[in-house]
Amino acid sequence: MKHENKLDIFVDVGNDLPMQAHIIYKRAFNQAYLGYKVKDNRRNEIYREEYAHKKALNILKEKYKRDNLLESWQQIH
Repeated sequence: MKHENKLDIFVDVGNDLPMQAHIIYKRAFNQAYLGYKVKDNRRNEIYREEYAHKKALNILKEKYKRDNLLESWQQIH
């Protein structure tokens, strides 16, 4: 399912994403999701979402890291 708003993303990466991180994740997820070729069956749709989430999370982690102690995402300097 393509991410349309911030509430969709909370399920995937938590509700503590800074706004800029949210934008990065959403754009990366949607681009990967739309770019993944899928046939018309449910199993491929699940793989498509997993693929898009992993791609988006990897791109997000290039600029942000999760601080579990503070329970928030911090920008990498």
